[in-house]
Amino acid sequence: MNNIENSRGLAGWTAYPWNTFIGRDGSFAPEPYPFELKFSILDKKSGKVYDPEKLKTEWALHKDRFPVNIIKWQAGGCAVEETIFAVKHRENGVLNLARVAVTNKDKNRKNPVLVIKIVPNPLLKDKSEGIEKIEPGRKNSLKVNGAECVYIKGAESRFDKGRAVLSCGLNLGAGEKKSVYICVPSGAASLNFSFENIDFGEKLIETEKYWDDIIPLKLRLPDKRYSDAFYSSLCYLLIMMKGNEVCPGPLRYKYFYLHDAVEMVNALDISGLRDIAETALENFNYRTGDGYLDGLGGSMFALFDHFRLNKDVKYLKRVYPRIIKSAGLIKSKREAQFSPELKNSPFYGLLHTSVSQDNFGTHAHLYLDNWWALVGLRCAVLAAEALKKKKDVLRLKKEYASLEKSINESLRKVLKREKIDYMPAFADNWPPEERKIDGGHRILGDTQMAWAHRPALFPGRNLGVKIQEKLFKESYKKYWKTAGAFSDYDGGWFVEYEKVFWGYNFLLAHPMMYLGMEDVTLKNIEWGIKNRSCPGGWMEAMPARKNKKGKWEIADGIIGDVPHGWSAAFYILLLRNMIIREENNQIVLFPAMPESWFKNGENIEIRNAPTYFGKIGLRCESFMKEGFIRLNITMKMPPPGGFKIKIPVNKKIKYLKINGRETAYANTGTIGLHPCSKEIILGF
Repeated sequence: MNNIENSRGLAGWTAYPWNTFIGRDGSFAPEPYPFELKFSILDKKSGKVYDPEKLKTEWALHKDRFPVNIIKWQAGGCAVEETIFAVKHRENGVLNLARVAVTNKDKNRKNPVLVIKIVPNPLLKDKSEGIEKIEPGRKNSLKVNGAECVYIKGAESRFDKGRAVLSCGLNLGAGEKKSVYICVPSGAASLNFSFENIDFGEKLIETEKYWDDIIPLKLRLPDKRYSDAFYSSLCYLLIMMKGNEVCPGPLRYKYFYLHDAVEMVNALDISGLRDIAETALENFNYRTGDGYLDGLGGSMFALFDHFRLNKDVKYLKRVYPRIIKSAGLIKSKREAQFSPELKNSPFYGLLHTSVSQDNFGTHAHLYLDNWWALVGLRCAVLAAEALKKKKDVLRLKKEYASLEKSINESLRKVLKREKIDYMPAFADNWPPEERKIDGGHRILGDTQMAWAHRPALFPGRNLGVKIQEKLFKESYKKYWKTAGAFSDYDGGWFVEYEKVFWGYNFLLAHPMMYLGMEDVTLKNIEWGIKNRSCPGGWMEAMPARKNKKGKWEIADGIIGDVPHGWSAAFYILLLRNMIIREENNQIVLFPAMPESWFKNGENIEIRNAPTYFGKIGLRCESFMKEGFIRLNITMKMPPPGGFKIKIPVNKKIKYLKINGRETAYANTGTIGLHPCSKEIILGF
């Protein structure tokens, strides 16, 4: 199998319709063309061909965070380094640029040949278009299907029409390096275009600056892998956008799905990409007939949360009619559930059935839909209060209280009927014979049960949604006890009936830190960091196999898209809320952080981070050898309830200084701080 099929990275430009897919072997397939470019090295002396598809390669992003793919490999005494990225060219075009640098690592002169092969794009194998004709264009360029679209410079090239191969001879002295540059323009960039005038180094700097400047939130963590993945995830989300639509995938899912978009636009919002998020929110308008009912309440949340983060009243007035319309839809979709014959059933007052949980083949009364509807109604109440719509407030509060009661009553009845002490994903009858691994798609395992109730905790918790705390804690302990056991509790949520690791590992890590299971959250996110599907990104789902211990582990192959949009979004939201999160009228600092991040000499810094109370800057410096940690908070309008700090250091705090003055402190593990607190010193 071609490496670009098996594992692929991504290059492109914000909101541009076409992407470029990069494989572990350095091959790349630029859209919208029907071909892929593959590279190899021919050693003329021995006649041996070094094909990176069959060799061990190193694959990373430029500075581990920007969407510039770097692939390194060895070829008969030569070191090869490929750099592949996309850069905006004029108004409507993008240039896909590649540099293949070959260095002679031997003491003797070498004459390697860089071979560039043009083959059919494997990602388009199910489509009718293909390569019909390849022929030389102008000097050092090729035409594919009559269009000049592959340009070469840096070495003289020879085209072998029979094999569709370009050969570039490289005469290298000992230690000498030469580079060959390739360009494939997309869109209107192919017009009025001269590759000779393009400086690769300048374009690389331009690309890096663009991606560095576009993201306002700045983050530095002791473990660079985490902050790098934060940035690469944001870059992938922006590249996968098509115009003003956020899309969950770059290949198969190039369309807007409200079901997937809620977390993706929310991730853009909490990262400070206000204008891009607001433009994307124009598409958030739930329409009756959408098979995914969770998008109804989810869209209400996304619209209102943008206001909470940006405090733009004019915006809220503009989208308020959409929020109210969706609240009316929730009411209408519950009306039939109030029929007398359902009075004593667990369906009474819930939304009607749907298939919002992926791969759930049978329509059911899903708690996922109802929790999202409750979150949406809560947002509608808060929006009405912000706009002083008193009549709407009273009406919406009544609808909210009615749904809240229906959900809690439904759970009580289902637990009694099924004789279980944890929350299933749906209210429908659940025969014992269906509660088994590998049952039909009506059966949801522990992983998807955990997914079903997540909205009640996030984002519900910081909106004031109340839950049955004990029931939630016991349920999530049960979910993890089962799902984690399949992979030996190494951090991966395993879907037992499908035998896959879904990309929503980060989604399920999130509720844990609201339920006192921060240790599981930390294992979940570390598992994700270790098991990326491409540099800085994750696929939709990961195939599994059993290892020697009889536990499930990730296998080769791809399920769905990679990189995948909502996996990236869940990671961004999770990491942000592990560092800072809102809780009622307070901001909690470091609610779930590894203890190692507070070792002597380590620094944690976040700047320009949007919160519901305004932007915050935070710097934490550890001087544990001297016996203290210093924390600086920068915020124009701090939260009225102040801050809470949770430092995961296994030492007793002996003293506390706030703004230079020592203050009394009860050593409870959580420190409450006045809103005016700016410099905090914790002494150990």
